[in-house]
Amino acid sequence: MRKHQCPCVVPGAKFAWRGQILKGAHFLALQGLSPADVQRHGLHNVPCRLQRSFAGNAFTATVCGSVLLACVLAAETQEEEEG
Repeated sequence: MRKHQCPCVVPGAKFAWRGQILKGAHFLALQGLSPADVQRHGLHNVPCRLQRSFAGNAFTATVCGSVLLACVLAAETQEEEEG
């Protein structure tokens, strides 16, 4: 792994850093969920395995919004080129 990079987080994946296996809360942090977000949404009470699964199957609303905006802009560009 390169410095400041992480491989794709997928359910059931196990990564080690500095000789320790990362826990579910670390995977959630890699997906952009702060400790305050984890606490607010009650994910701190969820078993570690399930936290890893959530992190591997989830993405934040900002990512969803960015993808949606990109799709809309691409569709508008496509219409202008065809029109």
